[in-house]
Amino acid sequence: MNLPFDSAAGRNYESEEFEAFQSLGKLLKALGCAEETLRPLLGNSLRLTLIDTQTVEAGQIQWEPFFTDHPDIADRYYGTWQNQGFVPASTKPDYLRDNIHYFYNPAAFNVAVWHGETLCGVACGGYKGEQERGFVSVMLREANPMPTQPLRGKIGLVVHEAAAVYARELGVGRVCYIGPFSEGAEKVHKAMGFRKENIEFRPGWHTEAYVGYVTEDKQRSILAERPELRP
Repeated sequence: MNLPFDSAAGRNYESEEFEAFQSLGKLLKALGCAEETLRPLLGNSLRLTLIDTQTVEAGQIQWEPFFTDHPDIADRYYGTWQNQGFVPASTKPDYLRDNIHYFYNPAAFNVAVWHGETLCGVACGGYKGEQERGFVSVMLREANPMPTQPLRGKIGLVVHEAAAVYARELGVGRVCYIGPFSEGAEKVHKAMGFRKENIEFRPGWHTEAYVGYVTEDKQRSILAERPELRP
């Protein structure tokens, strides 16, 4: 699985770096807009941030003890979001600008979902060239496994809201969820009205994905239009 912020240098390094910084700014704007939209529904403790070192530390402290007692649950978690080649230590604009060459994938999608100081979920995706192919991909979503976590059952919908806003910021019309899919994920995607399609994920490489279409004039949150779904 390719992770966000792909660090492989291309021939057009400087232009890709500039494009990445622009896209990163749009992602941060999208997370802020999605957070503002969702707070009336989910409470003012909701926060959407980039996955950074604080996110990784919170996952280790808050999630891993549950996995120790429930190894069957741990097997369903990929954990790759914790092992990216570069996870920023800060989300301050100056830091991101000065370190953009470490994670300059222009297609990156990267979000941590918080309720106060509780890390409730993470999602990441993105691959170079997606914008030209008209979509934002989500390749991994994970929810805090604790049954008492405050956003239980809502992570998929929050992530889709963030991805949809980001897609509109980039000027593309689709959010594509890349498998594999569990039985529960299949049900959630279908219930949210996504279609299973064959997409060109990378140039010349096609795969099945659940596709959600977004529009420029969509103002209401998807959470306001769909039933509550679990997990």
